[in-house]
Order: sequence, then structure tokens, then C-alpha cells
Amino acid sequence: MNRIKVLHHLNNADIGGTTKTSLLFAQFLDRDKFDVYFSCRVDRENIRLEEFKLAVGQDNVSLIRDGNDLQRIIDNKKIQIFHTYRSGFNEFPENGTHINVL
Repeated sequence: MNRIKVLHHLNNADIGGTTKTSLLFAQFLDRDKFDVYFSCRVDRENIRLEEFKLAVGQDNVSLIRDGNDLQRIIDNKKIQIFHTYRSGFNEFPENGTHINVL
């Protein structure tokens, strides 16, 4: 059976509830059904980055600079579900940003 490819994206992998929630999803998604990936901004404090690498694997973690990097990851990994976590502020990807997912 083909696994569904899921990308979890945060602006940073810092300390906080949003980051912890995304880490728990990344850790506990059924690996028989899902290939799990994680991305966050390279220009942010990413204190929990090593925890994400342990949860999803070093090769499944990406640091991005902009929407072009994000789109490249989605295209190269053939992501089917893109899940972004936001704190409620106007954060990347901003409203109106178009990201193509299969």
C-alpha cells in the first residue's frame, strides 16, 4: 500500500504549545499509512529542531527561506497533505499564498 505523504510546517521549532502539538502529530502518525515530513524557517530560532529530526528522520526535515523552497519540497517529495501550524498572527505562508499540492 502506498503511504500518504504529509508535510508539517511551522515558522519555527521553538518552545511552545503549537510546536509541541506539531511534534506530537509528527511522532505518532501511523508510519504504515503515512510518510511524515517537517519544515520550518531557517531564519528563526529552532530549539526543538533535533526533536523533529528524531521524530521523522534527518532526511525528512527541511529548513526553508521562502515559498519557493517550500514549493520545491512539496514537489520533490510529492507531498499530498500540507499541514501548517500558525499562532494566529499573520505568518508565513501568508493568506493568499498559493502552494500547489498533489
